[in-house]
Amino acid sequence: MLQEIPIKIQWKILKKNILVESKSDDWSLISKIFSIAQCPDLKYCLSLRQHKNCQDYKSKIHLALLVDFETIGFKFTQVKANYNVKIPSAKFSFETEFIFKRGQLSGKLFCTPEELLDPSNNFFVDNIMDVILEGNLSIERDNSYYDAEEFIQIKNNHLGLRLWDREDKDFTIVVGGKEIKIHKLIISAESSVFDRMIQSGLKESKENKVTISDFDSEIVEIAMKFCYGVNISKLIVVENAVDTSMEIFLLSHMVPLNVCTIANASILSNSPTLSKKCSDYIVESKKKRITISNLSFLDKDFKTKLYAFSPYN
Repeated sequence: MLQEIPIKIQWKILKKNILVESKSDDWSLISKIFSIAQCPDLKYCLSLRQHKNCQDYKSKIHLALLVDFETIGFKFTQVKANYNVKIPSAKFSFETEFIFKRGQLSGKLFCTPEELLDPSNNFFVDNIMDVILEGNLSIERDNSYYDAEEFIQIKNNHLGLRLWDREDKDFTIVVGGKEIKIHKLIISAESSVFDRMIQSGLKESKENKVTISDFDSEIVEIAMKFCYGVNISKLIVVENAVDTSMEIFLLSHMVPLNVCTIANASILSNSPTLSKKCSDYIVESKKKRITISNLSFLDKDFKTKLYAFSPYN
């Protein structure tokens, strides 16, 4: 699948910042980092840098586009950029195209620090240099290839299923006339409510059995599988939509590692409350620079709405 996506950066660089940085032999400045709503795994920015001790730089400053892939083992088979960069006040510009690998730079050596700071060259107007990039990214994906993050999720799901199918479970939940067998160690680690009950020394703790009368057995089983790390997205269907108790359970267990799984479950179960909570959680995490796992797994429509209305994309 090939996507053509326009990109644009307008970067205002303060002269005082360059004066401070250029005192070092190796220095760099970067613009704001951008991502794309259609492709949040990919980020790009402009870079201004110099490596005085590197022969390739020849004492000149390098102005370049940097493209990075956020995921490990990215799905992209090719990311190609066609772009031009200009500094209008100095009547400087260059145009190029480049096929990027992860974290690569592509640009041009254009002047020495002395030439950059020379007023006669007009790089700065009122002590500000205005750098403008315009162009397109051509993104080609291999949809048959999954990344390392996806592999980890699949592996964790398989491990959870194997643990769920074991015969050495040591605790029983009786609900709706059905017995659900679980491992105390796993449930205690995942649910503070069960942990307190199991450690309490009360009847349930001694008998290794608890009776639940106010929840549906299917909902309880799904909740327990969730604690095992099993992907529950396909287990929650519209016909058996998430009820209030299940929403509360999932919300209380929401963390950066599983919020995308819960978000997908909210779409499949037609649960707008849970969906909104997941969206708010992801946006707030991005504000705090907390990494969210498995963003590439998010439901397509959920992801589109999230990045369309979020100021943190």
